[in-house]
Amino acid sequence: MITAKVKGMPELKMAIRALQAECKSALKEASLAGAQPIHDEAELIAPRSDNPTEVGHLADHIEIEVAKSAPSTCLVRIGPDKDHFYGRFLETGTKKMAARPFLRPALDTKERAALDAFKAVMKRRLK
Repeated sequence: MITAKVKGMPELKMAIRALQAECKSALKEASLAGAQPIHDEAELIAPRSDNPTEVGHLADHIEIEVAKSAPSTCLVRIGPDKDHFYGRFLETGTKKMAARPFLRPALDTKERAALDAFKAVMKRRLK
């Protein structure tokens, strides 16, 4: 029979918790950085009003927000703010209106840039 005594368990637990918090923070920062190129492209191609008297455009109200953050998951939402919910209808269309997508094309165009931005932050943070 072999008996072992382990010293330093409270310190090890604290170190693991600190590492978990650092990983969660890095994942959140990297996810937001990855979302930025898609956000910027969506702003460029989002529908804009032809009416010069209309105040604001959907393109001016596209936001990035963290929808869910956990130690191993970060879900980021890119889309119109709550006051400009109609952007959802423009993206997908309705029975009476053809789709005028701007989010999916932005994702398709900037997917590589988003992955590169995500990877750069993770590489820097987890060195």
